[in-house]
Amino acid sequence: MRFLTTIIFLITTAFVTPPEPQRKSNENANEVLQNLLHKLNSYESSSYNYYRSINYFSENYHNETSGTTFLDFKSSDTTLGFRYQLENEQYKMVYNGAESFSLNKKNKTIKINYKPKLSDFASLSFFVNSIVTLKKALPVIIADNELVKTLADTTISNKRYY
Repeated sequence: MRFLTTIIFLITTAFVTPPEPQRKSNENANEVLQNLLHKLNSYESSSYNYYRSINYFSENYHNETSGTTFLDFKSSDTTLGFRYQLENEQYKMVYNGAESFSLNKKNKTIKINYKPKLSDFASLSFFVNSIVTLKKALPVIIADNELVKTLADTTISNKRYY
């Protein structure tokens, strides 16, 4: 009976207690982050579909936005360090490295900014939690030695992923 109780305890513990993630030093974590930054910086362009949903239940506010994004990183001498095109059903926004413009498809209007400043792009929420955000944040994160960085890996089909 005692043997059976021990087996039940071990089986229960194995499924109830999650394994402790493998912890590694800041140096190894920084190495993985450096590799990621290097890979991101090697991209000349990127395009993807985005979707964002905002729900503020207390204010009875819900907004969904989706569309396509094209980023061109080939020319870093622009105000932003890249060029872009953003498009959805209602808008198309373009920054060619010198001017920015926004087309309102519904109203059939165009707004052109011939000499945009960095602050003119601050309200563009399309870049929040994007490749652009990651490219800008990684050097700051890597350089901050006060930040505790750890790695936890996942194994899928005997291959480790960070």
